[in-house]
Amino acid sequence: MKLIKISTVFFLTIIFFSSCTDIIKLDLKNTEPRIVIEANLNTTDSTFSTNLKMSNEFYENGDFKKVTGAIVILKNEDGTSYTIPETEDGLYFLKDIISEPTDTFTVTVNDGITTYEATTATPYPAEIGQILPAPFNPPGGGPPNGEEDRDFYQILTLWKDSANIDNFYRIKNYVNNEFEADNYILTDDRFANGDTITSVMMLELYSGDTFKLELLSTNKGYFDYFYDIAILYSRGPGGTTPYNPKSNFNNNALGYFGIYSVSEIEFTLP
Repeated sequence: MKLIKISTVFFLTIIFFSSCTDIIKLDLKNTEPRIVIEANLNTTDSTFSTNLKMSNEFYENGDFKKVTGAIVILKNEDGTSYTIPETEDGLYFLKDIISEPTDTFTVTVNDGITTYEATTATPYPAEIGQILPAPFNPPGGGPPNGEEDRDFYQILTLWKDSANIDNFYRIKNYVNNEFEADNYILTDDRFANGDTITSVMMLELYSGDTFKLELLSTNKGYFDYFYDIAILYSRGPGGTTPYNPKSNFNNNALGYFGIYSVSEIEFTLP
């Protein structure tokens, strides 16, 4: 089972690179902007969304330019086809997408110049079986930062893996409805096929905080994309030269086509 949690790895990376004294200068060249496609099919709420934008050149700051007026089509292998309307600049969205596990979908994006495609299969859903939050006293004891109403919590999550198939998962967590965007937790069932999978995270929380956890059962393309991002984050400042996460789109597009189900649990800390 491959499990990566960025909050821990990132700390170790900072320690390592703080001891480096050599300064490496890179002869970085500007690159041509490339389309970035973030396509998501959520099988739990039957929605499909695509964000389209253009990457900036390396030395260019500012927001990415949104790609408007594109033609976006989602097609099931059974012949069912959906034309995805643009609901706001660069965002294409449609509800009521019918899907079943193992259905293979292809998304096609035409920006008026080039056509991009990605194909992937729908994963089997997974349901959170149990979540166990418990106060946790790290070495040294006492509340973190000297705040009496704040504590470390260990969040233990368990779910049953589907047997005899390769499964990929991502855990997303929210505190008081705020997504913890820099907290990447990704795992697969390489060493737990068909068994119960356990994930543990440590958080600093206040009494009365609302905590929500989402378990995403994903396709491999989505998993690989965010696994690459997690590795990049873990290297921290001074790491190796950045690279683009691997994409499952053709024609040199950046981004991913992800299909996933969502199981979630929410609770308020006493």
